[in-house]
Amino acid sequence: MTESWNQRNSESSEFLISLITQNLLATLNTPITPTNIIPPIIMIQSHLQDSARYEGLHPLFKQVFDYIKANDLSKVPAGRIELDGSNLFINVVDTELIPATSAKLEAHRKYIDIHVPLTQAELIGVEHISRVGESEAPFDEENDFALYTYCQPTWSLVLPGEFLIVYPEDTHAPLVGKGPQRKLIVKVLL
Repeated sequence: MTESWNQRNSESSEFLISLITQNLLATLNTPITPTNIIPPIIMIQSHLQDSARYEGLHPLFKQVFDYIKANDLSKVPAGRIELDGSNLFINVVDTELIPATSAKLEAHRKYIDIHVPLTQAELIGVEHISRVGESEAPFDEENDFALYTYCQPTWSLVLPGEFLIVYPEDTHAPLVGKGPQRKLIVKVLL
């Protein structure tokens, strides 16, 4: 009995992931090919339960992953949670996911971003900054960002319980999908 339940559960999970992926990819206005749906090497995507594997990459990663895992952030008010002033903070965001045709790549110079969807799966496009051309406007030093209209990135499906780390060389187009989203955007000072 357990064996057949596990088999059905596994099949259901695979079907659900397939359905989510199809629905999210339907929001893209670009041809889907193996080269634009395979996660790129330039960013890191994993499960929160496996975050210890990545904590050595930055001295503040352990602190933020411990905080996320110890607190139910789905119930806190939207806004900024400071863990170490401007060195480490979490933006809790309630927003609507957007179609890929509306997505713009963004880049930062001072901060690493860690994206953690809470409500539902989200597509995040990632492309190395050397491949995106000129930004729409000069880099905004005060707010640490630039936007790029080029949007043929590699798309990564990030599920609740997972995270995606993007470094300054990783331009990224988050919040792609359909429907409401609560997510965490962690900012880690380099």
